[in-house]
Amino acid sequence: MAKTRIAGRSWKRKQLTLEELTKLLKPFGGSDLFDEDAMDGSLYDIIVVDGDLHFDGDLITFKEKLCGLVVLGDLVVGGRYEDADDPNTGVFVAGDLRAKSMITSGELVVLGDLDAGDALVGSYNDFGAKLRGTVRAKVFVPEQHSFELKGKV
Repeated sequence: MAKTRIAGRSWKRKQLTLEELTKLLKPFGGSDLFDEDAMDGSLYDIIVVDGDLHFDGDLITFKEKLCGLVVLGDLVVGGRYEDADDPNTGVFVAGDLRAKSMITSGELVVLGDLDAGDALVGSYNDFGAKLRGTVRAKVFVPEQHSFELKGKV
């Protein structure tokens, strides 16, 4: 089984409980993606980064074997950011999120600003993005994905 290259507290390595995760997600409006049944036997991990995360290259949650990522600072991706709807994936960023382009089909919540560079693309309709700060992108394609935009666009 491949492991993620993201350093942080891991649910799979028993450094994080689902109870702790539930408390951490309250400022984001919570999430019902993660519970004992959903995570029982899961091949995917939940990682909590207690600060900023700078990721070189493309950050694709499926390839990183992640179903959950919580960044309590800024998330800066050197290439493309892409989350997934299979497995159900939630990404929560307390600060800003910046990438060269973005595709979101999972649950995405960003409390700070979002700079999607060339494109912000929504894909699939089971989940949505809640973006609280300023949103920047050269092209915005919501497709059938829900976007809740609270800041300046």
